[in-house]
Amino acid sequence: STQSTWGQFSTVMSKGHLAILMPSMTAYFDRFQMEPHNASRFVAHSGTVSLRQAYQLGEYRHPHILGVQATMWGEYLRTWENVEYQLFPRLCATAEAAWTDPSRLGWEDFVRRLAEHRPRLRAACAP
Repeated sequence: STQSTWGQFSTVMSKGHLAILMPSMTAYFDRFQMEPHNASRFVAHSGTVSLRQAYQLGEYRHPHILGVQATMWGEYLRTWENVEYQLFPRLCATAEAAWTDPSRLGWEDFVRRLAEHRPRLRAACAP
């Protein structure tokens, strides 16, 4: 069987199950991206998931892992601007980490390439 799991990865995989990972510490985008300096403007679940933490999803490799899932609970998101703010650029990091061959992953290179996309992301309300 295939299971989505936010924790207990080793337990799921040791039982021979396939897994889709959505680790709460790196893939829950309803948490703030940084310390909540915009708390008056946006509401989020407690805690933070930084851009670098989102990129670290690429560290989860195992034959039983089918993929990863970025998760965002909508009860904290009052506007579409809030949704975009919470998703980007972390969704870019998650996509690269999940779909890039591990030998090609590199944080510094990702940050350099992301800088080229920042103007487009900012135009879409992203930090």
